Amino acid sequence: MSTVLHLHATEYALTLHPEIGGSIGRFTWRHVDLLRPMGDAAIAAKNSEGAGCFPLFPFSNRIRHGHFRFDGRDIYLPLNTGGPHVEHGHGWQRPWDVISQDAASATIGFTHDPAKDGTWPFAYRAEMCFVLSENGLAVTLSAENLGERTMPFGCGLHPYFPRTPQSQLTAQVSGFWETDAEVMPTRHVGVPVTLDLNRGLAMQDIVVDNVFTGFAGVAEIAWPEQATALTLSADPAFAQLVLYVPDLATQATEMAAGAPSYFCAEPVSNITDAFNQMGETGMIVLAPRETFSATIRFNAREGRGS
Repeated sequence: MSTVLHLHATEYALTLHPEIGGSIGRFTWRHVDLLRPMGDAAIAAKNSEGAGCFPLFPFSNRIRHGHFRFDGRDIYLPLNTGGPHVEHGHGWQRPWDVISQDAASATIGFTHDPAKDGTWPFAYRAEMCFVLSENGLAVTLSAENLGERTMPFGCGLHPYFPRTPQSQLTAQVSGFWETDAEVMPTRHVGVPVTLDLNRGLAMQDIVVDNVFTGFAGVAEIAWPEQATALTLSADPAFAQLVLYVPDLATQATEMAAGAPSYFCAEPVSNITDAFNQMGETGMIVLAPRETFSATIRFNAREGRGS
């Protein structure tokens, strides 16, 4: 049996599955699910893609064909999802160790040694600290470069939010990456009128899988049917917001089996394929022994009912 951590504080409850990619299995407020609950089949299969949220280390989203050039070297990464590109790094596909835990908090982490694991050629340490309080959930993502060379880096969270007929997302953003058929960035433009998160978007009405740039760090999610709302706030390091809202038809089989519909609003540090792009990509460069640390917060409240 995998280790499962249960945290509680006031009206919040959190379930963590460290050995399943450091995933959140369930997160509730007043017994209302704020994230898609992880089903028994996903838990049994140790499938973090079925979780409520999983971490993105040591980069967010895709790297084209698993190749980039950094510090005078060509880097080749093994493909990890069956597609043509490497996706989401490797933190979501490996077990995390429990470092500490009490009733309302837990810290988990792992140390990556490239001599033993060829998924990433740089040695580093990753940690996540989860803290529940009356103010909600704070998740601090940290990393330290353990190697002797500089390391490219990025991180973030990949939460799956319940997609209800009236769910809506609002966020202050300033730019948008258009993509090709393989969801790789092609051109940076202004936010399209039809996808203007600044004005708020009904999640039932759109299909999108793109990076919004200039994320000001606060997103509001409303579920009027449940008279519940959530504020997602992120430190300035997470200046990109990936929005993934699948076509409902693609979810039909899952939903027929009882799985809930969802959308993803992912606060991340880097754009898709950041290590191959030019300009403001959000790529972080960590010097030997340099550390990174930043926090993402989730705070629920009563919202206007339908």
